[in-house]
Amino acid sequence: MKIKTFIGLWILLLIVLMSCSNKTKTTIRVGSIPGEDRQKAIKRLSPLIKYLGKELKTPCTLVIPDSYSHALKLFHEGKLDLVNFEGFSFVKAYTSSQAVPLVMRKVDSQFVSYFIKKADHLGENITDFKGQTLSFSSRLSTAGHLMARHYLKKQGIVPETFFKKVLYSGSHDKTAYWVRDGKVDLGAMNSLIFDRMVRDGLLQKQNLKVIFTTPPYSDNIWVVHPNINPSLRMKLKNAFLHLSVKNASHKKILDGLSAKHYIEASVENYEKLTKTINNLRLLQLTEKNTGKKPLIFGIHPYISTTEIFMRFTPLANYISQKVGRPVIIKISSSYDNHIDLVGKDKLDIAYIGPASYIKMVNKYGKKRLLASFEVNNKTYSQGKIIVQKYSPIKSISDLIGKRFAFVNKDSTMGHVVPRAMLIQSGVTLGNLRSIQFLGTHNDVALAVLVGDFDVGAVKEEVFNKYKWQGLKALTTTPSIYEHLFVANPKLSPKTIKLLRKTLLSLKNSDEGKSILTGIKKNTTALIIVKDRNYDKLRGILSVLRKKGIQ
Repeated sequence: MKIKTFIGLWILLLIVLMSCSNKTKTTIRVGSIPGEDRQKAIKRLSPLIKYLGKELKTPCTLVIPDSYSHALKLFHEGKLDLVNFEGFSFVKAYTSSQAVPLVMRKVDSQFVSYFIKKADHLGENITDFKGQTLSFSSRLSTAGHLMARHYLKKQGIVPETFFKKVLYSGSHDKTAYWVRDGKVDLGAMNSLIFDRMVRDGLLQKQNLKVIFTTPPYSDNIWVVHPNINPSLRMKLKNAFLHLSVKNASHKKILDGLSAKHYIEASVENYEKLTKTINNLRLLQLTEKNTGKKPLIFGIHPYISTTEIFMRFTPLANYISQKVGRPVIIKISSSYDNHIDLVGKDKLDIAYIGPASYIKMVNKYGKKRLLASFEVNNKTYSQGKIIVQKYSPIKSISDLIGKRFAFVNKDSTMGHVVPRAMLIQSGVTLGNLRSIQFLGTHNDVALAVLVGDFDVGAVKEEVFNKYKWQGLKALTTTPSIYEHLFVANPKLSPKTIKLLRKTLLSLKNSDEGKSILTGIKKNTTALIIVKDRNYDKLRGILSVLRKKGIQ
């Protein structure tokens, strides 16, 4: 079986079998972004709220926030448990509040935006509207702003200079009404809301015309707050997945949601969208074209590309504001590639793992150190050698003849330190049935969960993420100093000093703390780092080299 084959189904089965001791919620607060008139939204969503309450045997209440930003604020403060976000809002909720993806409609994986005009307007193409008025919906809307702006940009159009005026209506239905009533000449909006308004008689199709439909992208998604216990998450997910148009009462619910059925959602569905956000720089609090050469911020591929963009974009934007230069994220193609890019001074700022850092120094020499992580007030991290919860494997000596999954040969906790522990216990590769490098810590955890491997090595953060699904730690690695940030020595001393100051001061503000915990949960600060901090790991690497392991 391929490692990733049917992983979702296996995980579902494992979660269902797991019990959870978390306190049961008395009321589930369900939120929906205000993309249309409040009363219409309440009417559409009320059947769903009633259904969820019945399925979960828990009262559910509907909350319609005042704005997209208000929805994000309520979710961040833990005042909403289940929310239907648009894609852009989801990315922000994921980075700032660790929102947990739940389900999406099939159409949400192939969503489109419409550009609409009055039917009697002479313009037939977007370029015909130069010098006229455009309306987006909310600044945080995916369909009504982000992706609409993205595809304007691909046509060489900067809205603020191409159009006479750019307005934000605040909701998709209002954008449609503004176009209909002649307040604006052109509107960008959610295609499903437009089609539903026409179907329900709220708009007359002969009065409006769609002149451009964007290529598809991922959009709306239901998410739960990270504080919601795994058992309740599973019940919520199943409630959505069980909805079927073949059931008359379900069909009424699905019609209100413009859905035929729901599918599981994951952050990987939003990779294209996340890259678009990063390219447009819309996550910045202020958007200024400084005209200065951008700083390249390199990150090794220790997790999926999508997660890296989501975790590090807020930091890149924050650095950009403080330094006064654009910051562009570049994800290295491999650990080896990252070592070479850092060593050859192809990156201005780099986030690098301890083992990779030492190998880079050995090959290319020292770089300027900026900062290292402090997590739970500790300056070091640990890894776990993991097995399934009910595995008969009790100790490292039991690994003989077993299948072992590592992350990457240069991964500190995903290979280097666990490999040294195997050697110290007298277990060699020849004693193992097989080994494989799977690329990311998540992939290793999932591969052990579904039984493709008997044992794996991951960092503690990933073990904690998946342990409730059926993993246990066979043993814990020695403590090693955390990942670090380094700077290109060719940068000016003034820039390096400013970068270091920016990173070290993150702990002093709520915004900075949110950025840090978005990258690594429970981070308390970035702290001053010294090369000698990694001497313990150098000793471990030296032992491996003597055994012929590079």
